[in-house]
Amino acid sequence: MADVSLAVIIVTYNSRREIDTCLNSLFADLGTRPAQVIVVDNASSDGTVARVAAQWQQVLLLAQTTNRGFAAANNIGLATIASDAVLLLNPDTVVQPGAIAALLAALDTHPNAGVVGPMLLNADGSLQPSCRDFPSLFGDFIGMTELYRVGLARRMLSHRVGALSDYCRARAVDWLSGACLLVRRAAIDVVGQMDESFFMYSEELDWQYRMAQRGWLAWFEPAARITHLGGASTALLSGQRIVWQYQSIWRFYRLYRSAGQRLALHWIIWIATLPKIVFLALSSHGNAHRRELLRAFWQVLWLS
Repeated sequence: MADVSLAVIIVTYNSRREIDTCLNSLFADLGTRPAQVIVVDNASSDGTVARVAAQWQQVLLLAQTTNRGFAAANNIGLATIASDAVLLLNPDTVVQPGAIAALLAALDTHPNAGVVGPMLLNADGSLQPSCRDFPSLFGDFIGMTELYRVGLARRMLSHRVGALSDYCRARAVDWLSGACLLVRRAAIDVVGQMDESFFMYSEELDWQYRMAQRGWLAWFEPAARITHLGGASTALLSGQRIVWQYQSIWRFYRLYRSAGQRLALHWIIWIATLPKIVFLALSSHGNAHRRELLRAFWQVLWLS
């Protein structure tokens, strides 16, 4: 697929520590392959913009003055390109040798694939699950109540995240992690850009769900490997991150699920969240982090 034009979009937010490693690995794997590389910065305050501007003149830097969210930033990048394929890449990733070629080859081999995703690895080289089923009340109940930590529930849910053996074979899945996604331009032309009402989390789920409704597949390609350090830019926002996660879940159910399913989700959230609030209320005295979590879960109760 050497004749296919490629663009790469990296959205940064306080990513100064990670961006050099990411871009170094990206350009090393691109080699002589021409590609437009765009960094869209979401109003970082840690010097990310200055770092990219000084060290990476070959990158198109689009610095924003306000943080409008991950989806909006990707859409800003998408509006500047006209390539056949676009690679959405998190700044806290390391592109392993041959990953981009493998992703492009999979996109070429499967013309009905709207997106292709790689095998994601943790920093220690272990597998990071990246394939998911579309949301269901059962899955969300298990996830929100954290019953997945129980052995029986973990076995019942194994099909949702895929067994380890499943990550050794290329296959179509419901949706893939947005840490690294190669997206076909033709699929974007059909379903449109990301939904900016998802500020952070689930924007790639919503995008791939809309693609699936229009007949496009999400394809998992284990020959492509990307190390994902995970959550680096939001590590200090744990309370806000919880709120964003639940806001995104609600947004998805409002868009695509029935009133009865939304009511069921409402009660699942209350059942799952109230014990956490009680625990945090009893144990947060003198602990700023736990107080932050307590405020976040209290806010979550009233999102519905």
